[in-house]
Amino acid sequence: MRKPTPKFIYFDLGNVLLFFSHELACENVAKLTGLTADTVRQVVFDSGLAWGYEDGTQSEEEFHQRFCDATARKPQLKEFIYAYSDIFTLNEPMVGLVQRLSDDGARLGILSNTSPGHWHLVTDGRYPFLCTEFFEVFGLSFELGCLKPKPEIYVKAAKLAGVDPHEIFFTDDRQDHVVAAQSAGFDAVQFVDYGQLMGELKSRSVA
Repeated sequence: MRKPTPKFIYFDLGNVLLFFSHELACENVAKLTGLTADTVRQVVFDSGLAWGYEDGTQSEEEFHQRFCDATARKPQLKEFIYAYSDIFTLNEPMVGLVQRLSDDGARLGILSNTSPGHWHLVTDGRYPFLCTEFFEVFGLSFELGCLKPKPEIYVKAAKLAGVDPHEIFFTDDRQDHVVAAQSAGFDAVQFVDYGQLMGELKSRSVA
């Protein structure tokens, strides 16, 4: 069954365009600081420290200082942020898809829970397709001041795209983010892999 063709397409970043691993972040920071990966996980993720960095309520310096205060370690700021952020690998089939959609005139954006460190690392030239040549809008949680699946991030994302929510197609690897997007009016589907996403796009006369 054919579905309406969207006027704007949003991709999640992590585990859609790029794969990532919080476990790798813990291992990287553990190597840098001499802590165990379990301790890093407890301090950074289990405590919720990372989410303040991603929703923009903590600066890079504050995130670093709170880690130092919690662990009695004092890694250099740049080394710490790099170790924490160097967690991505390319989802290769998605590069060609993004390029084809852009060449066909589709309006594209990224809607992601991410931090300044993560975003600066992936856009420093390592992944050239994450650029304004292909993506028109970047809805980044640390800039928008809220995280998925909070309703307000989808409202802000629609305003950035300049279209009504029901005119947006969105894919995210997390089902709770998809459900929240659907509640906001988006045509949203959970991302499984390239082939599944191609089927979803074809059913909307996009790919």
